[in-house]
Amino acid sequence: MRFRVLGPLTVIADDGSLLSITQHRQRALLSVMLLYPNQPMTRARLAGLLWDQHAPGDGAVRTLIWALRRHLGLAGRLHRTTGGYQLEVRCGELDLDEFRAVAESGHESLAAGDNAAAAGSLGRALRLWREPPLADLPPTVGVRWNAQLLLDERCAATESLTDARLALGQHRDLLAGLRAQVALSPERERLWEQFMLALYRCGRRAEALAAFARARTLLAAEYGLDPGPALKALHQQVLDDDPRLRLARPGIAS
Repeated sequence: MRFRVLGPLTVIADDGSLLSITQHRQRALLSVMLLYPNQPMTRARLAGLLWDQHAPGDGAVRTLIWALRRHLGLAGRLHRTTGGYQLEVRCGELDLDEFRAVAESGHESLAAGDNAAAAGSLGRALRLWREPPLADLPPTVGVRWNAQLLLDERCAATESLTDARLALGQHRDLLAGLRAQVALSPERERLWEQFMLALYRCGRRAEALAAFARARTLLAAEYGLDPGPALKALHQQVLDDDPRLRLARPGIAS
């Protein structure tokens, strides 16, 4: 069996057929349990994730568990624990586990200075994503919180992939995407740093300085913040035309 949560919930049977779960709360319950595979989840915690402060009694969760066991054949996987339930997910069955393992390999390669390996691993990890996570579930506080945690992991992988590609001399290819990302997420200073560095390495120093001014204005107007130390330091390096901003190895195509 395969489970996919990096987008709308998808369940694939061992024979490759797609298993349909049309009941909304059943989909929500299974998705939530897949975020915490092989971990005990109390009925109170499950109810809180699915219904916010208006959660029904334990009977509603028990009914959903019974329906999932019957509908998907999860009787041997959806185990009862003290005060709750635990979903057994095996190695290689969940796209979230695969994403985390491959992304972690990419982060480690980047830290070790192997930018080509990092770019390969992080690119593979990010290709597992299909849509915003949990978008087809009820927008409870718990669901929104868990969706944001997943998006934060994706952002971290995306930023590390950009670091690797910048180190590989791919700044020209990255420029348009970074411009779009800072427009969508102006609060993420790391994106502004990467955008400024890509501009600088493309020979567009004045635009890099203008990007810093834009970031400073947006951070102040929208969030009441000043640029952080890393963004300020990069701005000073661009002003100084610091040679450390150039690619570390000569001869890499720009």
